[in-house]
Formats: sequence, structure tokens, C-alpha cells
Amino acid sequence: MSVLTSPREEWRRIVIEGTPQWERPDGDRLRLGDGRTVAEADASYLPPCDPTKIICIHLNCDSRRVEFRAPLLTTLTYFQKPLPALNGHQGKLSRSADCQYLSYEGEVGVIVGKPVRFNGPGNQLFRRKQGVRGDPEPFT
Repeated sequence: MSVLTSPREEWRRIVIEGTPQWERPDGDRLRLGDGRTVAEADASYLPPCDPTKIICIHLNCDSRRVEFRAPLLTTLTYFQKPLPALNGHQGKLSRSADCQYLSYEGEVGVIVGKPVRFNGPGNQLFRRKQGVRGDPEPFT
């Protein structure tokens, strides 16, 4: 069963009256857990989680390693991202006036202490755990 075709519910995190709340899209409105609705256009979206730290694997794809002309890795290296690196849906990106380029990255997050779903031989989480190298395959 594919994560893209299996049954799922869409939940988003927004701030209402200064308090983070989970809601579900309902047409052009957002339905809160207590039954209230707000217009999607009026919502202020938050990142989907509120972590205390963000740890990333450095050069985890072989194509990235080649791009940086780094030697073949024998052990993984890690770096920490600042918490404000997370952005919510429709969030604004800030960059300094002298910034010429802006690269976008999509990340897959794992919440430590929670069960990981859809982690099988066809996805990068499994491949990294098993010590397999190379570019990630599509998630299944």
C-alpha cells in the first residue's frame, strides 16, 4: 500500500487567538476540534510540529556528495538546523538584501519516540538504517 494512495486525513496546525490549534480543511474553511470554523484565507499557519532540536544527516545523498566533491563517506556526519528554519504553509521566506539565490529543500522528518510508518525497503529511511548508499528511491 502506498502512502500516497492509502486512506489518510489531512490535519494542519494554525494559530487562533494566540493559541496553536489543529484543524482539518473543510472546503474553503478550516474546522477546529471544537467545531468552530475559520476562513482558510484568515488562517496563520504554523509548522506541523514544534521540535526542541533539528538534527540532519550531512551529504546523505550520493549526488549531493559528488556536487560538493566530498570523498566517499565511511560514517555519517550530522549538523543541527536552527528551529526557525521550519516554516508553515503559505509562510514567508526571509532573505537578506544581498542574497542573490535561494535554494529550496524538502525534508523528511522523523519524530524521535514515535512509531515510523511506511518504512520499508523502498524508501530512504530504511536504506539509511540498513547502510545502503546512493540516491533515495521514491517513498512507497
